[in-house]
Amino acid sequence: MRKVYNTNHRLELARALLFNMLKDNKTIALSDAFELSSGDNLPKSKMTKGDNPVFGGGGITDNTHAEYNIDYKTVGIGRVGARCGCSFIITPKSWVTDNALYIAKLKHQYDYDFLMHYLNFADLNKYSKQSAQPVISQKGIAKAPIPVVELDTQKNIASVLNAIENNSTYDDIFNIDSKLTSQSNIEALISEIDSQLNNIQLLRQTILQEAVQGKLVPQANNDEPASELLKKIQAEKEKLVKDKKIKKTKPLPPITDDEIPYELPEGWVWCRLGALGVMTGGGTPSKNNTSYWGGNILWITPKDMKQLQIGASIDTITLEGVNNSSAKLIPKNSILIVARSGILKRHLPVAINLTECTVNQDIKVLIPFNGLYSEYIQLLLRGNEKYILDNLVKYGMTVHSLLYKEFELEPFPIPPLAEQQRIVAKVEQLMQLCNDLETQVLQSKTDAEQLLQALLREAFEGGGNEEPLPLAAEPEEAYKTK
Repeated sequence: MRKVYNTNHRLELARALLFNMLKDNKTIALSDAFELSSGDNLPKSKMTKGDNPVFGGGGITDNTHAEYNIDYKTVGIGRVGARCGCSFIITPKSWVTDNALYIAKLKHQYDYDFLMHYLNFADLNKYSKQSAQPVISQKGIAKAPIPVVELDTQKNIASVLNAIENNSTYDDIFNIDSKLTSQSNIEALISEIDSQLNNIQLLRQTILQEAVQGKLVPQANNDEPASELLKKIQAEKEKLVKDKKIKKTKPLPPITDDEIPYELPEGWVWCRLGALGVMTGGGTPSKNNTSYWGGNILWITPKDMKQLQIGASIDTITLEGVNNSSAKLIPKNSILIVARSGILKRHLPVAINLTECTVNQDIKVLIPFNGLYSEYIQLLLRGNEKYILDNLVKYGMTVHSLLYKEFELEPFPIPPLAEQQRIVAKVEQLMQLCNDLETQVLQSKTDAEQLLQALLREAFEGGGNEEPLPLAAEPEEAYKTK
């Protein structure tokens, strides 16, 4: 694969268009065109800050030095490192390190800017020895071909390419503007499509936020208010405690006015998340006991949390594995929440299990009480994703964790049960419209990218009927620069 050293696609295309006009010209080996030398070692301990720029394997660096080892303009070639093979102009009075090669003497009449552009187009990296630290050698690139071109033509090519690189005006003497304009228009189209895709994602988030604030569907006067729903939930909780099906927990503190961020529609109430169901976690059976693994019980980890509804898992465990570990059987239609993962830096995965399952310790579970709609609670968390990530997550170096106690105490808006169902149905309808629109936009992006690739492929493979540019006369003597 051809290595690209910059993201200026217009410049890359212009190089391809111009240099492919030279494909029928006579070529000579690099070793016959010029002599190369290696720069000098300059460890940081011996570098003295000064007025002279320092060039290394990737071109000019941020360092300066009080001394210089090159006192003329020339061309450098990256010898070692990630940008091995790239070409760059070395300005007079510079220090070139031994991570770079440079042209010490011309044997044919060449313009330095022309050489710099052509060598980047020629991709000298393909001659490198690929190891932990890619490296090219003078011997390795000695036979690489370079076209022989009249000096005036070289300077005209370099002038055009320098202007394109610096985004300045130029005389289109080689008639390449139409293709460059096509490339720019296609890239502008792709950028606009990316903006549309981003807007669709923002629209999804707006839909969720509107949904959980009571702004997506109208309220119905005959809906039983959510306050009555919470009374039924509390009665159910007390019965479960009495029947010893769940443990009695400390009452959650009442919600204060200071905790309420906005006014709710009539019939809605604020409720702490921990009051909506039983909060629990999971565990991992011993990996050393094969009888615990490969059963018919789903064992869900953050790796499985890529869908809104989960009916399968990468790993499964046996009932023996459940009984001999901290893993618990989780009833279907529970709310699974990733509570410990690097993904919490940017996303809060929330899913509903379609079948009884177990989870590992990186997932927290809310088992909702009867009378609550699991899909609405899922929307509730998705619609408040940014707030949760900004306020209820502890960020580490690589792994981030949900602040479980603060999360359980967070107040959330609860509508009447009938409205929960209407909200979920409306969100599903609007999300499907977003998905359909996204599919169309993605197809447009694919078509635009294929068009751009076809344009670039034609340029880099030398398609078209461009006339070859004139040869240079054979020089009578070498053009010495050092």
